[in-house]
Amino acid sequence: MAKRPASAIAQGNLGTAHHRRGQWAEAIGCYREALRLGPVTAQMHYNLGLALDEAGRGDEAMAEYATAVKMLPYFAQAHTKRARLLIARGRIEEALEHLRVALSYIADSTEAHYAPGLAMSELGRFEGAVTAFERVLESEPGNAQAELGLGMALMRVGRSNEALAVVEASARAHPKVAEVHGNLAIVQAELGRAEEAVRSYEAALRLRPDYGETHYNLGNALVQLQRYKKARAHFAEGVRLRPEFAAAREMLSRLSGF
Repeated sequence: MAKRPASAIAQGNLGTAHHRRGQWAEAIGCYREALRLGPVTAQMHYNLGLALDEAGRGDEAMAEYATAVKMLPYFAQAHTKRARLLIARGRIEEALEHLRVALSYIADSTEAHYAPGLAMSELGRFEGAVTAFERVLESEPGNAQAELGLGMALMRVGRSNEALAVVEASARAHPKVAEVHGNLAIVQAELGRAEEAVRSYEAALRLRPDYGETHYNLGNALVQLQRYKKARAHFAEGVRLRPEFAAAREMLSRLSGF
């Protein structure tokens, strides 16, 4: 039986290897062990935050990013990652303060410029979000996150054909990015193109089968097509992956007879 690495550096390296393979639980375990062994570093808290973030454990990830910036106040990447999670939770003012700090240290950070577009979207200021995402794409053409943000913002201002063109082009350019296919599916579903949405959600899940939100969205698209048994299976998987996922649990209950 192989011995577990006994040093923090070895545990951190092993965590990184698991992280690169998308093995979030294993990566999280290694990073936690590295922190236990010490010395405790801001970078290791950040790495743990990234793995928790990818695993859909946003609250825990936020705590790790907060620890990282407390230990290293100029850790711009940690400020930016925490800001994005704060935006998702509607804590916009806090998020903008983290972004202000991040940009004061790394003025050319694409992600820190991208996040204000997210903030404006959360505030319902979609015209401003369109402008913010377009600025990111001017400086970094092909940025998948900005393309996704732009597509969703265009939908919200009624420019649905432009939105579809943006996310379709992004899916062609980034065929191995699950979130790209998932967002293409969202636009297709909102345009009433449920069959196409199902195919796009399925493409997303082939790339990332552990994404509970996509199982839920696919379930809803299948309900529109009256494929209730298959929809129920995806709602069940969403609940299995995220036991606290109330919306998926509710839909699973509604389809209990199928």
